[in-house]
Amino acid sequence: MAEATGNKFTKIYLILWGICVFAALVILVLYKFGYRLGGHFQPVKVGAIELSSNEQSFQIFLNNREQKIPDNAGLYVISDITPGFHSVVVSKDGFWPWAKTVSVSENSVRELYAFMFPMQGVPTSALNPGTSEYALAAKAVGESVLPEPKPDSSPLLPDESLKQ
Repeated sequence: MAEATGNKFTKIYLILWGICVFAALVILVLYKFGYRLGGHFQPVKVGAIELSSNEQSFQIFLNNREQKIPDNAGLYVISDITPGFHSVVVSKDGFWPWAKTVSVSENSVRELYAFMFPMQGVPTSALNPGTSEYALAAKAVGESVLPEPKPDSSPLLPDESLKQ
């Protein structure tokens, strides 16, 4: 009788182990195909963020965690992101950080362009009157089309001239 009870428990344990292995395989396959647990423990398909910038060699932070992403010809891809809102910060020494909160949708790619400004401002130089560079710049300014004020806007005051 004791042997029959032992065999019964062995069969139950084997069946339970089989169920656990099967469940683990199903979870692994779903994970491999890009599914994650979303809100309310429902499986959702992941999304991605494609990030490009006017600068190279910068740090990327997703939800305050640094991402080590290889540069692919100026395009950085953050993959396997669960749907929802995420914060993205791009940082580089000598430049103002770029930050944005973005919504990533299920099974889609969100494209972002991080425009980075130097902390020291854009370099400029003075042009002396009478030089060819001055004449070229004056011609470009003269040919520029200035925006027209909206019809219902208040008139410009003399010190608010668009030409100045």
